[in-house]
Amino acid sequence: MNLGRVFREQDKLPEAVDSYKKGVALNPDDANLRFNLGIAYWFLGKLDDAEKSLRKAIELKPDYPLAYNRLIQVLIKEGKQEQANSVLAQAKRMGLRP
Repeated sequence: MNLGRVFREQDKLPEAVDSYKKGVALNPDDANLRFNLGIAYWFLGKLDDAEKSLRKAIELKPDYPLAYNRLIQVLIKEGKQEQANSVLAQAKRMGLRP
């Protein structure tokens, strides 16, 4: 949702999360909304929520290199190096460059 992006760019991250969550409620199969929600959670330091949202974005759109990239970053920050390596390998098998 564009409003979520506006909030994020204004550094109003809780409002961005709320906006993206409303968008997801209306469009649960929208990978871009899930990705943007994950990014907002990332900036808030809510890494577990970011991971869940990014994984859902990838589930909905398996050829989404930006989602793989950010998920790998989240996993590394969470100290989940093996999972990060696994996600990277999965992306590479699909021919993606996260």
